[in-house]
Amino acid sequence: MTDKLFVDTNILIYAYDRNADAKHQQAAELIRQLWENGGGVLSTQVLQEFYVNVTQKIQKLRLSPLLAIGDSSMSEYPVTGSCLCKNVAYEISGNLGIFQYCNCSRCRKFTGSAFASNLLVSPGEFRWLKGENFVARFELAEAKHFATAFCRQCGSSLPWLTQTGTAVVIPAGTLDGDPQIRPFQNIFCASRAVWYTEPGSLPEYDELPPKKR
Repeated sequence: MTDKLFVDTNILIYAYDRNADAKHQQAAELIRQLWENGGGVLSTQVLQEFYVNVTQKIQKLRLSPLLAIGDSSMSEYPVTGSCLCKNVAYEISGNLGIFQYCNCSRCRKFTGSAFASNLLVSPGEFRWLKGENFVARFELAEAKHFATAFCRQCGSSLPWLTQTGTAVVIPAGTLDGDPQIRPFQNIFCASRAVWYTEPGSLPEYDELPPKKR
């Protein structure tokens, strides 16, 4: 497995208009320098830490980041999420601009699916609304970042804080609203299940498929 991912330059563009003041230009310069120093390839850890760092700097500058993958400043936040039995509920008030499909074996084991749909938010943008006592956590000893959380009652996947404490990973399927950002990349594709089939190549049905005669 590789811990490298290609980051399209557009994702790291800080959108500012021709009348942008010096503070906007300063934020844009931070992103440009990081991209050039990374040679267009950033590790997952660096990328996550970068967004946390830049988000904090932007907040201090009282700016709103406009990323090519989604405009969190235009989102109808807060957005809530919950587990299947509804004993646990949470709220997010923003995101770190990272929404991705992870194909690693850990995420596949945890979700029981072909890949995990993960949205990253900063710890300050997340809070439990109820049922935190129902939340169980598991940390894989050999993992630097990975952990899991789930509802003790229904077993639903739930948001979990990375072991480094830099981000909260939101299992997107537990969201009850639209986070106004869309997945923009697949990671750990070399670890895809041997039975993986591209979803877009399969027949689609609005509900259950018709019964075969």
